[in-house]
Amino acid sequence: MNGIVINIDPTIFHLDAFELRWYSLAIVTAILAAILITTHYGKKKGIAEGEISTLALFTVISGLLGARLFHAPVCKKAFDEKPKKYIKEKSERDQCCVC
Repeated sequence: MNGIVINIDPTIFHLDAFELRWYSLAIVTAILAAILITTHYGKKKGIAEGEISTLALFTVISGLLGARLFHAPVCKKAFDEKPKKYIKEKSERDQCCVC
């Protein structure tokens, strides 16, 4: 095999049904950093911290909903065949076309 092979487990840890993965940790860290940086610069511009927090909350929720709305049509085949199983079982999600 040519190139560099990195064999890292994508899961940081399991806690019952909860599974924390490396990419989710990176996403959460980026969101928190963006909120902290925006709050810092917002204070300098005279924007109330409550307004920034409200905007951050709606932005994160909108981003999560938008990501799910995009994901469902892209993986429509797996979802249409077995919708309940797709939602509950990880093995079905892993068979998605782009996941």
